[in-house]
Amino acid sequence: MNKKTKEVLICICIALVYIMLFKLLGFVSGLFFPEAEGDPNGNIYFGQLIGEIFGIVLGVITTFIFGKTWIFRERGKGVLPAFAAGGYLVFTIIATFAAYIATEFDASKLRPVSHIITYAICMILVGAAEEIVFRGVIQNKLMEAFGRDTHKGLLTAVITSGLIFALIHITNVFTGVSLRGAVIQALGVIGTGSMFGAIYARCNNLWAMILLHGLVDFAALAATGLQYDSGDLASKLSGTDPMALVGSAIGVAITIFLLRRSKVEYTGEIATAEQK
Repeated sequence: MNKKTKEVLICICIALVYIMLFKLLGFVSGLFFPEAEGDPNGNIYFGQLIGEIFGIVLGVITTFIFGKTWIFRERGKGVLPAFAAGGYLVFTIIATFAAYIATEFDASKLRPVSHIITYAICMILVGAAEEIVFRGVIQNKLMEAFGRDTHKGLLTAVITSGLIFALIHITNVFTGVSLRGAVIQALGVIGTGSMFGAIYARCNNLWAMILLHGLVDFAALAATGLQYDSGDLASKLSGTDPMALVGSAIGVAITIFLLRRSKVEYTGEIATAEQK
C-alpha cells in the first residue's frame, strides 16, 4: 500500500470515528434535551447545541492527535478574499434565504428570540466542528500526501476531501433521515464540500471557512430554525430535492475553476505555521 492510499484510508477512518462519536454524544444529549417540534415554547435546537459543543471538543482533540493545531493561527489571505473566492456560495446563501422568506416565512410562527439565537449559534458550531476536522485536519493531511505545491496534487486532495465529507452525511440515516434523502444529500454535498476545500486551499483561513459554512447551513435550514411547525430537521433532510445533484456538479466545476494554476500559489506559509 503506497503512502497516498494509506493517507486516504486514515482520513476516511478519522471522518468515520469523528462522526460516530459525534452521533453517540448527540444521542446522549438528546435523552436529556428531547426535541419539542410543533411546540412554540420548545427549543428544538438546544439539544443539538449541546451536541455541537461536544463536536467542537472532538475536533480540537483531533488537531492535537494529528499535529494540526497550527490551523487556528493561520490567517492566509483573510476573510474577505475567502468570501470573494466563495462568491457562488455567498450567492446561494442569499438566494436560499430569499426563497425561504418569499415562500415559507410566516411571522405568526416565529420562534422566541432566544430559540433563534440558539439556532444561529448551533449553525456556526456545526460549521466550526466540520471545518476543523474536514478542512483543518483531513484536507491538510491529504494535501501533504498528494502535494499541496502541485496543481494535480492539490486538486486531487481537495476533491478527495470533498468525497469524504459527503460520505459521512449518509450516516444521517441513523438520526431519522430516509435512506433516499441521506444518499441524495451526500451526493449533493460533494460539490459543496469540494468548494469549501478549494476556498480553503486558496485562502488558508479556517475562521473564514467556519463563518461561510455556518451561513450556508443557516440559510439551508432557516425554516426549521426560525419558525415552529415547519417540520423537523430529519424530515427536512429526507425531502432533499434531487436537483441538489445538479448543484453538486456545478460545485465540482467551480472547484476546478477556483484551483486553476494562475490562482493558487504555494508560498510556504503553511510550513511556517507548522513550525511555530
